[in-house]
Amino acid sequence: MNRQRACDIIPRAVETPGSGIPSETAPGPGGPRAHAAALGVLLLTVYLSDGGFVATSDALPNAYLGISLLREGNLSFTPEEMPFMFRWSVREGERWKPVGIRRWDQRIEGVPAEELRREGGLRLEEPRYYLAPSSREGEYVGIYGPGPGLAAAPVVAAGMLVLGDPRGDLWAVGWLGKAAACLLVAGSAVLLFLAVAGRASLRAAWLLAGAYGLGTCVWSQSSQALWQQTPVLFFLSLGAWALLREPSTLLRRGLCGFGVGAAVLCRPTWGILLVALTLWLLKTDRRGLAAYALGAAAPLLALAAYAAVYLESIFDFGQMDAAADVALTKTGSMDVWQTPPWEGAAGILLSPARGLFVYSPFLAFAGWGVWASWRERNFSSLRIVGLAVAGLLLLSFRWFDWWGGHSFGYRLIVDASPLLALLILPVADRILSRPPARWTFAGLALWSLALQFLGAFAYDQDGWNARARGYEVRVPGELKPRVAASPAEAEALASRTRGEVTGRHRMDVDRAEYRHRLWSLRDNPIAYYALHFSESRAARSARLRALRGDR
Repeated sequence: MNRQRACDIIPRAVETPGSGIPSETAPGPGGPRAHAAALGVLLLTVYLSDGGFVATSDALPNAYLGISLLREGNLSFTPEEMPFMFRWSVREGERWKPVGIRRWDQRIEGVPAEELRREGGLRLEEPRYYLAPSSREGEYVGIYGPGPGLAAAPVVAAGMLVLGDPRGDLWAVGWLGKAAACLLVAGSAVLLFLAVAGRASLRAAWLLAGAYGLGTCVWSQSSQALWQQTPVLFFLSLGAWALLREPSTLLRRGLCGFGVGAAVLCRPTWGILLVALTLWLLKTDRRGLAAYALGAAAPLLALAAYAAVYLESIFDFGQMDAAADVALTKTGSMDVWQTPPWEGAAGILLSPARGLFVYSPFLAFAGWGVWASWRERNFSSLRIVGLAVAGLLLLSFRWFDWWGGHSFGYRLIVDASPLLALLILPVADRILSRPPARWTFAGLALWSLALQFLGAFAYDQDGWNARARGYEVRVPGELKPRVAASPAEAEALASRTRGEVTGRHRMDVDRAEYRHRLWSLRDNPIAYYALHFSESRAARSARLRALRGDR
């Protein structure tokens, strides 16, 4: 083992010019840590500069789990604690009418919701899609598991010191989730910077970490809300830093295990990387394997304890059941692994609406980096990382909605971004030293940055994803509504057929008849948000104002 480590270190000490200078000997004021801190401050400033957040229901259980932990001492939700997480109906004579409940002091036709419930005038219907029943009577858990909420708990705790009890205040909690997301994403870029700086020049570290932080969907999506994938970015970067840092001490092996284990706690599919690194260490560093396993044990035991208390199985958060229901709605089948691999691969990598190499094309250089890692022993640890990322991509290609529902870019696989950027490391200094490669990378990175700016400032969930076209008219006796081009035409059609104008007709990509839009070169999100930038900004701001006005 010592001989292997010496072999890994010696090539970097005698590298030829342009192949990468270890950051410990690289010139520059402040050293790698100062540069990494500057990058972190820069990214936090950028991430907060859009002045809002993505108001998505997917983030609600993650943001509120910390509140439940701090106020109730548990990791579950009940209708009494969080009424807005459930569907309700209010009695109107002999009928029950759906109603939304934010807080129990909310008035419904002048009567507080809590009083209506005590008198039997309010009925609980069901939890919203992001909750699943727990094994404890009357309690529910988030389908995304406990990891994201636990990762954000320190930020939520700090926010509650200022805000008090923010339950029911979706605007305030949205901002707490955004703050946690920004810190986690910026932290992942800082760790990526340090990982690269330990193996290449500071210029290479700025190149990769800067392109990752500003040129991938971690800016336009992950930093804008506390999604399930958001903390995964930080933990994977922590694991990568500890994996690459030399010398590979037991402490660093333990930190690597903790980072990857925590990623699994947040998103179980990263068990692929956990197992892959276990097998690699079993072959190359059995002494380090014990420390790695010990580090991973902490988050995995937390997951097991959570399952023991709230679930019937450690492998079932309710997410797969919820996904099966959504798959049935979108595709007519409950099979969540139904997409042909070639179709999923083409969509996730190349489609104009979601393609990884469309929205962050500089990441294509990861292919060159993977090839170099198999030819050079001093980057051998990245081989297993490349294989694990390939495994995750293959899984994603099979997912029933490879487009990730309403999103911007490749959100379904955005948590692979730091590892894809890291895989460029073996050739980072070569990119800088070779003008054709340098200018190609720069051009692709600038394109990526421009698109992420567009997504961060203009993306509105329904903007392009459910773009309006015409007006729907429900005609008696007809199963599907007719579509009129204008309000006047809609009224005339309704009058002529004794129908009813029911609203705007939306070309929702989640509907099979409009899924072709995901492949359109003319009708795509990039063109839409560029041409409707102000309109989309206004729609996004209106959504946030509505949340704030209903506090």
